[in-house]
Amino acid sequence: MIHPSMLVAMPGGVYPSLCTIQIGGGTPDAYGHVEPVTWSDLAGYADIPCRIAPRSASEHRRAEQVYAEATHTVGLQGYYPAIRAAMRAVADGIVYDIEGVEHDGNRATTRLYARLLE
Repeated sequence: MIHPSMLVAMPGGVYPSLCTIQIGGGTPDAYGHVEPVTWSDLAGYADIPCRIAPRSASEHRRAEQVYAEATHTVGLQGYYPAIRAAMRAVADGIVYDIEGVEHDGNRATTRLYARLLE
């Protein structure tokens, strides 16, 4: 719960960004793989007010390879039951791969657990 005075005190409001949910598509090859995947906006899921927060970050080292992984929580204002883990979110020009979706008990908010794609 958020006290009403916090809504005024927070710069940019509780949901300062806008998020668009995209769904991948394409034609599968003989093995069922779709390459390259083309992305399009999911109807009715564009410009959703959201707040993005880092959840964790790590660096992985292997022989001749180092890569970083950053995960985030994307809080959406509203209940969006059509969002699935196979989709992606684009907010502030940054693309996030959706790894999980969670709703609150009142169907008032949606949380996405996402990985930052670079």
